[in-house]
Amino acid sequence: MKLAASLFIVLALVPGVAPAQPKETPAIENGSTVHLEYTLKDDTGAVLDSNKGRSPITFTHGQRQLVPGLEKALNGMHPGEEKQVTVKPRRATAT
Repeated sequence: MKLAASLFIVLALVPGVAPAQPKETPAIENGSTVHLEYTLKDDTGAVLDSNKGRSPITFTHGQRQLVPGLEKALNGMHPGEEKQVTVKPRRATAT
């Protein structure tokens, strides 16, 4: 699938991704198991896909299970954190 436009993604990490430490939750790094809630929109704001209200997707960070630009944006996030990410077409495929 060739992407002609940027994809705008609203992310929310589901709490409980990893055991919480007393005052700090671990950050996402290579090898982390991540549970992700997302909404995918195109440049016009139209929703293309979402798993809000459904089961989160689960993946192992750093294993190339997501598009590179999205995986890079998740690095260092913590459970419960939300972030808006725009993935340009050149960062949406592996090189």
